[in-house]
Amino acid sequence: MASYPTIGAGIRIHGNSTKFGVIRNVKVYNVNNDVSGGNYFAILIGTPAYPPSYSADRADNIVVTRSETHGKVYGIEASYGVNNVTISYNAVFINVTGNKDWQYGITCQGGTYYCTVVGNYVDARNAETGTATRRTVGIQLGDQPSKKAFPADPLHWRIASFPVARYNTVSNATGHGIISDQTYKGQVFGNLIYQNYPGRKSVFPPGEAQWTSRGVMIEYRANYTQIHDNDVSEYIRDIQPSAWAGWYWNNSVHNSDNGIYFPTNGSTPQTEFTDFNVVWNTKYSSNSLENIHVAANELTTILDVTGTPTTTYFPVSFTNQAGRTISNVKYDWTGTDLNISYALDAKGYMPLVLVYYHSPVASMNLMCQWYGSSTTISVSLFTSTNITFVPTYSGTASMGCTGVYWDKNVGTCYVLKRNWVVQEYLGEPGGFPPSIGIASFAGPFPATYAVRISGPPPCP
Repeated sequence: MASYPTIGAGIRIHGNSTKFGVIRNVKVYNVNNDVSGGNYFAILIGTPAYPPSYSADRADNIVVTRSETHGKVYGIEASYGVNNVTISYNAVFINVTGNKDWQYGITCQGGTYYCTVVGNYVDARNAETGTATRRTVGIQLGDQPSKKAFPADPLHWRIASFPVARYNTVSNATGHGIISDQTYKGQVFGNLIYQNYPGRKSVFPPGEAQWTSRGVMIEYRANYTQIHDNDVSEYIRDIQPSAWAGWYWNNSVHNSDNGIYFPTNGSTPQTEFTDFNVVWNTKYSSNSLENIHVAANELTTILDVTGTPTTTYFPVSFTNQAGRTISNVKYDWTGTDLNISYALDAKGYMPLVLVYYHSPVASMNLMCQWYGSSTTISVSLFTSTNITFVPTYSGTASMGCTGVYWDKNVGTCYVLKRNWVVQEYLGEPGGFPPSIGIASFAGPFPATYAVRISGPPPCP
């Protein structure tokens, strides 16, 4: 058990000579020096210096686990430039009452490589009475660019790479629940992030308007970050992407002002380029302003379903400001499980990705796929005897369906209709489950198409 009465750290691992180290089952308390200008740590891995020299004090291959810290300013920090640090299954408590802004539960600072934060509980509480003025952060990955912090000497730290924050619970952070700042290929997934004061606590920093709190903040050049399977609530903005080429999927955002909020490029110092992000399979409810906000000038792609689909109702919204081409669209309804997916081709900085909507629905067994250079598919009827849809294509395309109706006694013929006029005779289904042959269509688009029963054999 360590006490932290003055300056420094309750426990510190020095770098450069460390081969491997474990901090386990310790309690650090009374880290109470939150006076302005002080940086004080409960557990510190590496250097306390700011700015650090580029290669100083790299304490690599450290595990901090099953420990507990109580205090202010910094709970557990992997400092600048360290490698292969795991911070797991700890309890970190911040209790801000003093005059230092921006206090942190767990940090993987600038230049860290493979810093993993997993399974921790962080209570980043602002305990100010009256009007709150201080911001807290649950978990921070990376730091602002070295060149931005020190323009005359940009070599204090490299870009943090491959950080992970997973399966953590972060409560009561008034600045950001989890922030990724100037990182490369980070991951934020499976986290529970919320405020409970009860509800949300508003913060008014001295000389500023009300702070815009975020549950997950992907900041300045934290590019190629993957954010998925998080549950976020009670923030002004639950998730804010402010970098490019991120993937956001399976997140639940609720009881906030905005669910996912894409700001305008260059609108703040923390927002430079926010293009080429992809969002899909988002669950949202009880957000007072918008569920998903995208600025008009952003090259963002979103697959969103705004209600519960039925065989005659598919409230699918596909926003494609990035102009992604789509090689395959699939509606796969198996039993009570519906999966709607779009295969987005690689383009520039954007890798190939399969985006989808996945939800329980009424029972049916039918799967249809559309192939070609598509941009949208709007389905209005999806039954085993009639699939009606409106495609928009930049070229020719084709489709096929499995699980269509077929009468084994007398047989069943199918046709492809365009604007209710027969365009192609498809014949009888084959195989098991019954599948129709490929239907081809070349436009002009848009137009209403239907693959449907035409009667018993003989087929034309």
